[in-house]
Amino acid sequence: MNETIHRQAEAYRCRAEEARTKGDETRDQNCREALYRLANGYDRLADNLDRVASRNRDEDDATGT
Repeated sequence: MNETIHRQAEAYRCRAEEARTKGDETRDQNCREALYRLANGYDRLADNLDRVASRNRDEDDATGT
């Protein structure tokens, strides 16, 4: 389960990087800001998934599973 969560978190980080790259390439300020906000959202999703995986890992360690 944690591997699946980890892969999803990494996928969100890749999407964030892609959005930042597109934001760096665009000349339209509004579009750039929107892409950066999108990238930050993907980073938050990835961070939340990391916390879930960590919590699951801690619970598994505590129960010995």
